[in-house]
Order: sequence, then structure tokens, then C-alpha cells
Amino acid sequence: MEMLNWAFWEQTGEDLKDLSTGVYAIRLSGGIEVQYEKGSSPLIYIGEGNVFNRLKQHYEQKLFDFMASLNGANFDFFICEPWKKHYRNTDIHCQVEHDLLVEFAARYGGLSERYCYPLMNKIAGSNRRVEFEGDWWKRPLYRYGPQPSWTIRPLAESGFVGALD
Repeated sequence: MEMLNWAFWEQTGEDLKDLSTGVYAIRLSGGIEVQYEKGSSPLIYIGEGNVFNRLKQHYEQKLFDFMASLNGANFDFFICEPWKKHYRNTDIHCQVEHDLLVEFAARYGGLSERYCYPLMNKIAGSNRRVEFEGDWWKRPLYRYGPQPSWTIRPLAESGFVGALD
């Protein structure tokens, strides 16, 4: 967590521990993706709230175990403060999380409610009906970097499906 806090400070000049409300996405990197029903994506989780505390909680629950199960895999963390930078609406972070999950389900998800979101999500967040412009919020969904060389498909029995919600 300290390394993540340091990386956030390096990019923003701010302490991640001071970010009380934000949206974050966790992705596999280095050419590994998860096979979903409609296609593969490196995205494994989308969340909102007090980013540092939420990520710390995820590590203490299942995220560390998931990372350890993919020994040698790297992970990217996307973190943003939409209310501060865009609209000053205190509900926008909930809306951005919801819209990311709905967009993910449309692109990659399946027909089953349980398997339509990123691997470690199980619900679609909270639709607050907040309007905002542009597609800046879709960045965690975009592909970048080298083409994937590995695709994994965890079984429900692995204990990682929907593990962080």
C-alpha cells in the first residue's frame, strides 16, 4: 500500500490517504487478460469510495490471495477523483463506478448477472442519475500496451469470482 501511495504522490503530488472519495479500477498488466463471455479484458475490479482504505481492505480480503495465485503477474491501478476535477457533485463517483460496470458488462460480460462484471465484482454499483459529458471515465476499459499473450478463465470454485464486493 505504501508503494501505491508513493506512485500516486509521484503522479499527482497528493497523498492517496487524503483522497476521501474516488473511483478506482484494478487491471492485470503484462499481457495477461481474463476471458469473459463476450471477450477478454485485463480489468478485474472497479470500485469507489475512500480509495486507500478500500484497497487496503481488498488486500486483506482476497486481492492479495488473487495476486499470489498469479505469481509473477503485474497489476495496474487506475485512480481518479471525478467530483474534484469535473463536476463537484458528491454523487458523481458512484455514477462513474456504475457506468463503468454497465459499459464493461455490455462489452465483455455474459447473460448471467453473476458473470457480467469484472472478475472480482458482483454488483453494478449505484445509479445516481448524474449526467456528465465526455468519455474520460472509460479509460480503464481501453486496451493499451502489447497484445495479450495469456488469457485466463477462473472457475467459480476458485473463490475469486465476485470476491471483493
